[in-house]
Amino acid sequence: MTTKGFEVLAWTQCIAIDASVAGTIIRTLCYHAQGERMKCLLNGFLSVLQLFAAAIISNIESVQQTLNLILEMSYMHVFILVELLIRIRSIVIVLLIVVHALRHVHHEPEPPAPTAAPVQPSMPVALTLELVDALRGALVQVRVTEEPQRALLSLMSEQEASGGEHPRA
Repeated sequence: MTTKGFEVLAWTQCIAIDASVAGTIIRTLCYHAQGERMKCLLNGFLSVLQLFAAAIISNIESVQQTLNLILEMSYMHVFILVELLIRIRSIVIVLLIVVHALRHVHHEPEPPAPTAAPVQPSMPVALTLELVDALRGALVQVRVTEEPQRALLSLMSEQEASGGEHPRA
């Protein structure tokens, strides 16, 4: 890769880090409020790394501009090795991808175990002669006709005539 290629890579990493710092901090606070511990810790760690990398890069640029040095010379005035800064920036970029993917994963708490409602024993139905007679009477009233509309109209008029009660046998 040429020197120009490295500069483009460095700029794109810086832009990605700087542009996502605020969003990562906001997501950290949101996940903390929602009680999502793992997402909160991961976003918090990423926020610290982003802020650290952004501060070091800003420091290098300030030294370069203030002392009017070339970029390679300004690295000598920073307390961190360039190789370590490159590794931190690479970790930040990978973590940004992971965190973005985790935004789409939703953890739903397990529903509480259903508590069994007490089952009340049903009363057994006693088959009495009165019940059998009532059932026979209801079955005798049933008429099968080929004209369902006429049967329905006659049933409705019988109910109206008896005051809304079912006709008795």
